[in-house]
Amino acid sequence: MSSINSWNIRPRSNRCCVTDLEFDNDEIFYTAIFFNNETNSYERSDFSVQAWEKKHQPNDEKKLFSFYRIALTTHYQ
Repeated sequence: MSSINSWNIRPRSNRCCVTDLEFDNDEIFYTAIFFNNETNSYERSDFSVQAWEKKHQPNDEKKLFSFYRIALTTHYQ
């Protein structure tokens, strides 16, 4: 059984969780953390800007905990 303090959240995805399209380098996208009541744990979902603006909502078992907007950067200096 997971503890409410469990923060085992997967890393960033390279794809939108709604459209399944791959993010481009330097593309802006949203990351949201949801609390899943069924599993009693936090889960990460990554959304394209277009999917986020359509106000895609998860099912009733998940409640939005936090979100932020970020740019995908895959190149290193």
